[in-house]
Amino acid sequence: MKLRLDGALLMAAMFVSTPALGLTIMPPPDLDHTPLHAAAETCDLETVRSLASDPFQRDRHDRNDNTPLMLAAENGCLEAVRLLVENGAKVDGEPGETETPLLLAAEQGHADVVAYLLEKGADPKARTKKGDTPLILAMRGAFFPKGPEGKPLETLEVLLRHGAEVNVAGEFGRTPLMWAVLHVDARLVWPLLQKGADPSVRDKDGESAVSKAQELKLDYLTQLLKDPRRPDLAILGPRTPLSDAVKGGKAADVAAVLDQGADVNGRFGNGSTPLMQAASMGRTDLMDLLLKRGARINDKNGTDFTPLMFAASTGHGDTVRLLLARGADVNALSLGRSALVFAVMNRHPEVARLLLDKGANPAVTIDDTPLVTMAIRDGVPELARLLIAGGAPVNAVDGEGKTPLMHACEHGDLPTVKALLAGGGDVNIIAKDDGAALTIAIAGGHDGIVDLLLAKGAKVRTADLQAAIGVRNLSLVSRLIARGADVTHGLLAALPNADLAMVKLLLSKGADPNARDYHGRTPLILEAENWSDARPEVVRHLLEHGADVNARDDTGRSALLAAAERGNGAVVRILLEKGADLSLENREGKTAWHLAAQRGDREMMALLEKGGAGRDYAGISWEGYDAAMKEEFIKVVDDPGEWEGLWKRAFNKPAPVVDFENFAVACVFLGDGADWLYHIAFDEPVVKDGVMEITYRLFMNRIAMERERGFGRPSFGGQYRMEVYPKQKGVTIRIRKGKGEEDRDPLPLPPLPGA
Repeated sequence: MKLRLDGALLMAAMFVSTPALGLTIMPPPDLDHTPLHAAAETCDLETVRSLASDPFQRDRHDRNDNTPLMLAAENGCLEAVRLLVENGAKVDGEPGETETPLLLAAEQGHADVVAYLLEKGADPKARTKKGDTPLILAMRGAFFPKGPEGKPLETLEVLLRHGAEVNVAGEFGRTPLMWAVLHVDARLVWPLLQKGADPSVRDKDGESAVSKAQELKLDYLTQLLKDPRRPDLAILGPRTPLSDAVKGGKAADVAAVLDQGADVNGRFGNGSTPLMQAASMGRTDLMDLLLKRGARINDKNGTDFTPLMFAASTGHGDTVRLLLARGADVNALSLGRSALVFAVMNRHPEVARLLLDKGANPAVTIDDTPLVTMAIRDGVPELARLLIAGGAPVNAVDGEGKTPLMHACEHGDLPTVKALLAGGGDVNIIAKDDGAALTIAIAGGHDGIVDLLLAKGAKVRTADLQAAIGVRNLSLVSRLIARGADVTHGLLAALPNADLAMVKLLLSKGADPNARDYHGRTPLILEAENWSDARPEVVRHLLEHGADVNARDDTGRSALLAAAERGNGAVVRILLEKGADLSLENREGKTAWHLAAQRGDREMMALLEKGGAGRDYAGISWEGYDAAMKEEFIKVVDDPGEWEGLWKRAFNKPAPVVDFENFAVACVFLGDGADWLYHIAFDEPVVKDGVMEITYRLFMNRIAMERERGFGRPSFGGQYRMEVYPKQKGVTIRIRKGKGEEDRDPLPLPPLPGA
C-alpha cells in the first residue's frame, strides 16, 4: 500500500529523529503551543486571565505534551495555576496521563503550587512513565530548574501531610530517602525517617540509603540511618529555644534556657548543635558556657561539619584555640575535607598555623588539588609557605599533573619557589601538557626563578628553548643552547614569528637553515608563508646563510609558491633576486603565477611576469560557496567587460586578469536558493564538429546525503566554479549540464512512527 504524505503528516515525517550529524536543524513551529501556553509558562497573568476560559487552549497539549496548567505549575506561577484551575483545567489532566502538574511542580520544589494542587484534589501518588512519584521527584530535584528557586524541604512537608508514600521506589529502584541522602541534607532525611522510611531498602544496583551514606563517608547520616531512634542524633526542629538564645548572643539567655532543661546538644536544622552555632559566630564565651554544660566537642552535623570546621571556615582564631585546647579532633573530615582545608579555602593563615601546630594533616587534597597548590593558585603565599613548613608534600600533583613548584613558577612567586626547592621540590617533573617548571618560568619572564631552577639542575628541553625564543630573551636563548638545547629545532619553532636578531643568533649558534619540520617545511618556507607579516630581512638573511631557495615541502610548495599564494610581494622580490625557480609547481600543478592569478593579485602577477614567468591561464579555476550574486549564471565568458561585471556582481572586487584573446572562462553560478551542500565539477572538454563542449555536474557531499536522508534538501545557495580554457581556432565553446547527484531519485523518507 502506498501512503500519501501531505500537509501536517508530511511535516511530521520530515522531522522524525535521525542520527546526529553535527548540524543544527530548526524544528518546525509548534502549532499546538497556544498563546495561553506561552502566557502560563512566563506567568503573564493578564493574558492567562483573558484566555483561561477558552477550552480549546486551556486543555490543549503542545508538541511536548504540556498543557498550560502543566507549564504554569512547572514554572512556579501559583496565580496562573489558580486561574486555570478555577476556569476548569483538570488538576491531574486526562485519565492515564503520566505527567501531571503536581509531578512537575514537585520536581521543581514549588511548595506553594504543590500545596494548592493537593488541596484541589491532585493525586499525591501519581507516577511518571519511569515510576517516580511527586515525593521522589521533590527529593531528587530538577535537572533544569525553572521558575523561582525551589524549596525541597517545604515541598517534602506538604507531600507528607497529604499522605505521600515514603517507601515507594521509582526509577533505578531509588526511594525518596536515597535521594535525600545523595543531597547530603539531614533536613530531608530526618522527616522521612520519622514517617517510617526504610533505610535498608535496596535499589537496582543493590545500594541502600545506608550504603550510599557510607560511600560518601557521611558519619552522622550513616549513624542516623542505622539507628533513627538514637536520641543524641535526633533533630528537634528547624530551630530550638537554645539555638535562638545562642543566635541572640546573650550568655545569660543561653544559661537560662539550659537551666530550664534544654538539651545542650539538641540538634536543629541540618543536625547542627548549639556549639557549632556559637563556633561559627566566633563567640568563645558562649562556647565556654556550652562546653562546661556538657556540649560534645566533636559532634558532626548532616554534612559532617564539626565545631572546629565552623570556626576554621570563619577565621575565628580565638575560637579555634579554645576548641583545640579542649580536645577537638584536628583531622576530622567532612566529605574528605578537614578544618585545615576550610582554613586554606577561606584564606586564613593564622588559623592554618594553629591547626598545623596541633598536628593537622597538610597532605589532604581538595578535588585532586593539593592544599599547597590551592594556596599558591589563590595568591596566598603566606599560607603556601606555612603548609610547606608544616610538611605538605611538595611534589604532589593536581589533576593536570602539575606540581606546586609549577604553580609557583607560573605566579612568579620566588620565595615560595625557594621554599619548595628547600623542601625537596623536583624541578624535572613533567605535567600532562608536557610543561615543566623551567618552561613555565621562562614563558612567564621570571628570570630570577629561571636562574634558580637551572642552578638546581633543571634539564633543558626543546620546549624551554621555544619558550625563551617566544619571549625574545636572547641572553637566555644563548644559555639554553650552551646547555644542550637543540638549536635547529629552535629555529624551526621560532619561525615565522622570530625577528632578525633571533634568527641571526640561532644561525650563529649552528642552526641548520635547510632543516625540515614535520611537514617538510624549511625555515625559508615557514617565513615565506607568513601572510603579510613575513619579514623580508629574515628571508634575505636565511638565503645569505645557505638556505635553499628552491627547497620544497611535502606538498610541493617552495618558498616562492608560498609567498606568491600569501601575497608577500617584498619576499617574492628577494626570492627572485636569489634565483627562485618560477617553473616549480605544487602538487596541484600550480605555479606561483597560477596562484597569483587565482587570487586575482594583479600586482603579484606583474611582479612574477617581470621576473620571467609566462602567462599560462589554462587550468586556472575559482570556486567557492559564498558568491553574493543572487541570479543563476551559467555561461562561457570571453569578453573583458562582461568578466569585470561578473566579478563586481559576485564578489564586489576587480576581476583577475585573463587573456581573452587566447582563453575563455566557463562559469557556473548556482545563484541564491541552490542546495548549498552540492559542489560543482567540470568534465574534460570534448571537441567535436567545431564545438568544444564543457559538461558540469552537481555532486552531493557525504554530509549532505545524510542530511537529505532525514530532513530533505536545504536551500542556501552561493556555489560557483569558474575555469579557464584555451580557445581553438574555428571552435565554439559551449557549456552544458550533465547528470549528477542532483538528478538521482531522492532518498526515501523515514517511516512514520507506528507505520
